[in-house]
Amino acid sequence: HTPWSNYDTNAFCGDTFDLVKNWPDSRLARYCHYWNGRYSQNKKEYDKAIASYRIVVEKFPDFLLAEDAAFGIVECLVAQNKVDEARKQNTALREKLKDRPARTVVPSLVADMDRRLGADAGAKK
Repeated sequence: HTPWSNYDTNAFCGDTFDLVKNWPDSRLARYCHYWNGRYSQNKKEYDKAIASYRIVVEKFPDFLLAEDAAFGIVECLVAQNKVDEARKQNTALREKLKDRPARTVVPSLVADMDRRLGADAGAKK
């Protein structure tokens, strides 16, 4: 089975965790780090999710899911109520994506998050 196919549910599949631990240079490691982040985010283990997503963003910046991982960091920060940090990360991601053709839905998610974070900022005033 595909080891990450069930991570949007709360079903645990340790294959991805084992792979990044035992074979960190595997060509599948980038996928596993991403799906470990998704799994941890679904479990509301936001610090673990951010750590996994950061590995994807920093170690595999050209990977197709790197933008999704960067947005996952923003979502986790929002869930932790770290709005200022989330806003900063979202702005950096928007700037990074502005001159690139859209490969995923992430640019529209970033724009939506800008609106949400802007509303949060206005509500705090």
